[in-house]
Amino acid sequence: MPISMQGAWFVKVKSKSASFSQRYIISGASSGNGTYNGLTSTPEVLVTGGAWNISIQHDPGSGYLNSTMKLQYPQVNGGEYKFDLQSNDTGSDEDFNDLVLTFRTPVTDQDYVVYGNISYYKGCLLNPCYRIIVIDTRLKLKEALRNTSILNAVKNYYPSLVDSVSFNPQPEPPGDPFKPIMIPFGGPAIPEKEEVVTISKANEISIKADKKSKVEAVKYSYNALRSSTTRKANSADLSTEISTANSNVFKDAARVVDRFRLNCETGPVPHALLKFQEYDRTLSELSGGSYTGDGQRENLGQVNADFFGNYIFRFQRSTSDVVGEVAGDVGSGENALVQSRPDLVITLLDQFDSNTGLFETAPYWNIPFLKRINLCIPKEKSGVIPTACTGNHILQGVGNVALAAEVGGNRVGFNNYLNSQGVITAFDSLAPGVRCAAWHGKLKLRGCLKNPEIKYYTLEFRKGFGPWLPFNQTLRLPRIFGSLNVSALVNRTFTPSGGLPIDGYLNVETDSGLWLEAFKNIKADIRTSAFENGTHTFRIQGYKGDGTKFASAKEEIKLYLHNSTTTVDIDSNVTLGGATLGDCALFTLPVDGSGTVIENAPITIRFKVEHNPDGSSPFGFINGYAMSMSRGATGDFGLNVPVVNANFVGVGVLDGVVNRGRDYLHIDNLSCNTRFKGTVNEVSADPSGYYTVTVQPASGGWLETDQNFCAFGIHLGGTLRLTDGASGYPDFRATGVLIGIERPQP
Repeated sequence: MPISMQGAWFVKVKSKSASFSQRYIISGASSGNGTYNGLTSTPEVLVTGGAWNISIQHDPGSGYLNSTMKLQYPQVNGGEYKFDLQSNDTGSDEDFNDLVLTFRTPVTDQDYVVYGNISYYKGCLLNPCYRIIVIDTRLKLKEALRNTSILNAVKNYYPSLVDSVSFNPQPEPPGDPFKPIMIPFGGPAIPEKEEVVTISKANEISIKADKKSKVEAVKYSYNALRSSTTRKANSADLSTEISTANSNVFKDAARVVDRFRLNCETGPVPHALLKFQEYDRTLSELSGGSYTGDGQRENLGQVNADFFGNYIFRFQRSTSDVVGEVAGDVGSGENALVQSRPDLVITLLDQFDSNTGLFETAPYWNIPFLKRINLCIPKEKSGVIPTACTGNHILQGVGNVALAAEVGGNRVGFNNYLNSQGVITAFDSLAPGVRCAAWHGKLKLRGCLKNPEIKYYTLEFRKGFGPWLPFNQTLRLPRIFGSLNVSALVNRTFTPSGGLPIDGYLNVETDSGLWLEAFKNIKADIRTSAFENGTHTFRIQGYKGDGTKFASAKEEIKLYLHNSTTTVDIDSNVTLGGATLGDCALFTLPVDGSGTVIENAPITIRFKVEHNPDGSSPFGFINGYAMSMSRGATGDFGLNVPVVNANFVGVGVLDGVVNRGRDYLHIDNLSCNTRFKGTVNEVSADPSGYYTVTVQPASGGWLETDQNFCAFGIHLGGTLRLTDGASGYPDFRATGVLIGIERPQP
């Protein structure tokens, strides 16, 4: 996107550090339009006009492409405003020195230059760009007023507004005329209007003609600013005494504000479109009242930020804004004037509809000739973050598990919890109810790339902090083709700007083909069997049709993938009454010294459960397992040893409670226990991971009183904490062991 400029600037190539050919293009100006070689030998150009555009391009060999530009902030040096415009081409480096242009313009008595950065903020109620209390939306005001210190401070300046605010946290109504409110920490609600007295002298810059370089002679006349003095405007004395009580109120509020700022998430608003207006204070505001936003506005112009949110805006005060000449000593040829300092209101415009304002800032009072203004926009009002998906995050779910945007490494929202390791806990009614589960099987990665400029996208992955690798597993989605309902291939090979062909995917959300709407948000079919066990990061990147990356269409997600098998085994050698026999063995109930049959004689069984048995990882995702017995055709047979919770007393070490099985104990949605592998966690397990337990009937004996014999089955099975986003907890089962038990013959 070109950078917009205003007024007269001299432009020259400062440096070139690139192998690709470079050039810059000026358009929309009154003079200076054209395409210029990106060489330091190219003559300086004077560009004039109310508003004009500049872009930097490079040729990687396949034609000129737009470079990414970065504005540097202006400074005053030798009576001129100066700044650099850096650029980065599609080469392998990202150092923004491929072509650097330098701009300069004289400091005059009527030119104002405003610059800074525009960013969004989230997670804090007060605007973090102001050193006073500024509340931007009605909803934020409702929430902020829940804090008593903020409430008391706001009451001093907006008592009627406080009284009218309902504490029911409803969303703002469409077209809500709410204007940001400003609460200083005591004193006047608005700073007193200021004037500036300037001393200037006519001057001229000339560029000589150069026939060899085809440069025409240029003359630029201006009033060079020699000095300026700020003074208070002729208005009533608005200073007020703050009572001790009020002073304490504002001290309390200041402490709260400092704490609120600590919770802010911020980030740039790329290519933001900004409208600047001069704000005329109302009579109420001039008389010391609080800011209302009802003053008249004068449109000064628009400017767009670069990819990083940096902007520079230049405007002039018209002759009607000058108050008049200054009486007193004025040097020969000098001109002395007094003018009011302008007050600015800045509006963030919709990139796709420049007539629509997304957010209006509170005013910035008494602007000097050179002023840095950093803008903070509530994320919900920024609209363009990210432009890839109409204000939402890009990667939005796996299967039926909806996932929120990442904050602090975790994705928490929709009653689902994806932690920084990529382990998922899902409570939402649409999702499988899993607790601290790994991902396994065929995963449908869902996302949103609705911006019409995005034609392709790529996916990459890496394990841990390893290198990024291309992801190109096959993806087919349903599509209507003529009269046929087909499953069409989404994979595409395309050429990024300045590079070689790469494997990616067609963005079906913006493609003209008749793809079924309900399936358009599936961005990949991730088959976990192709990956090693562990945390993998997947990264999506959107591309325009010309192969350039779409700046804000980039996001990452972490998923813990698990594929290893589960060893589940019952030792066929079972002990009863002093006899140890194998599968299909016939046991005889023992008798005591008096010849009485021991109906509930103990049976000792050895069994093993181990998830991820190959030793490649200490992690395991057992959900639960149990050893059980059945008698004849009656099903489960009650045993006196219970199944207990998997209570860990150390890393990978269970408590020593005797059991015939364990159930996963869920404690925290984000701090997950990923070391539950099975019987190998038991303190008394043997070196092979087998656990031995001795069981008896929960009541009575092994045989009914009228039975002389019955067959018994010994079983072992359980479930794993794994999910594909649609289902969860796959089961596992050991081969059973069969034995027979008989009464001793008389």
